[in-house]
Amino acid sequence: CPPSAGADAAIGGRGSPRVASALLGTACRWLAVVTVVCLSVAGCGHAPARPGHVLTPAIDPSGNRLVAEIAASMIGTPYHAGSELPAVGFDCSGLVHYSYRPIGMELPRTVAELQGAVQPVARQHLLVGDLLFFRIGSHVDHVGIYYGDGEFVHAPSSGKAVMRSRLDDDYWRRRLHACGRPRAG
Repeated sequence: CPPSAGADAAIGGRGSPRVASALLGTACRWLAVVTVVCLSVAGCGHAPARPGHVLTPAIDPSGNRLVAEIAASMIGTPYHAGSELPAVGFDCSGLVHYSYRPIGMELPRTVAELQGAVQPVARQHLLVGDLLFFRIGSHVDHVGIYYGDGEFVHAPSSGKAVMRSRLDDDYWRRRLHACGRPRAG
């Protein structure tokens, strides 16, 4: 799903009023998501790690929730091949790229490159924000972001919109190929 060279042209080209309006709307969405996430984790503590047990997540856990919430805030945005712009729509890897950017991670833009850029994770060890790779056709060609509680957010296919789906749904369960956690730095 490489980015489309015509994506900017589809919304009026760089510098156009439509692009400026779309970017302002995106900034407002991000601000709302960040505010909700900050308020939801403020004051929440956690149990200390067991003595001698060192937790070393690949990315900051608070960033994981932010990634998932950004992706979820795009639910209803139309699918658009090659795009990572909310004003145009998303393809599956574009949604991942867009959702990880606010935590400072520039992830690759294709499913194959994304799969090569993650630390493999067993399904039973999934954390919010981990990536799920699916084999829909003859190769791994779809990716989603784990939301927690057996759900993930993804941009499914042409004619559909960003949505939340369940991993235990027979369709997705049979096609889940791998899980991974983006590596920091």
